[in-house]
Amino acid sequence: PLRFVTHSKIQTKILVLVENAKRLLEKNKSNPTKLLTLFQKLQREGVQPTLQMYNLIITSLLESDQRDTATALFKDMKKTLSPSET
Repeated sequence: PLRFVTHSKIQTKILVLVENAKRLLEKNKSNPTKLLTLFQKLQREGVQPTLQMYNLIITSLLESDQRDTATALFKDMKKTLSPSET
């Protein structure tokens, strides 16, 4: 049988997924390499990055002197996020 899911249920599931992703990233912020790997995995799984996620990762990369990677991620953020999100 067909099962209909309301728009609000889908939005709720997406919000929960994004919040869980943020918590996972926050938990690993002291390990920028693992953090970046998790971030990329979340993106492959369809999680849309938020400004908060980008800031967390970029800050972690800068604190560990990974400036080139941080710069590349910043450029990606500028392409990915809409102006209203930044």
